[in-house]
Amino acid sequence: MTALPTTQRFYRGHRVRIGAMPEHMSHFPSDCDAIVEYSYAEKYGGREPRNSRQYGLLLLDAKGWPYNSVSWYDEDQLTLLDPDRDAGEAIIQSYIVGNYR
Repeated sequence: MTALPTTQRFYRGHRVRIGAMPEHMSHFPSDCDAIVEYSYAEKYGGREPRNSRQYGLLLLDAKGWPYNSVSWYDEDQLTLLDPDRDAGEAIIQSYIVGNYR
């Protein structure tokens, strides 16, 4: 894994729980688990603090299988479930190659 920036709470491979969404984001999936793919700053750069506090996630179904990639969730909507980044990376890679079921 690469060196971790100090301004982010979550990093690629972390397993997180998505909490309830505010009204303006009610169309986003919530109350489910996901794997962090990247922060906005990692994907597109930028020095604004919010860029490192918004995340693209790989959503997981009830069995833990990945099924969709969604962006942008704020870090205060997420709770860390598992810090094992290698396990999360394995799920991301299996999703990329379509070998996850």
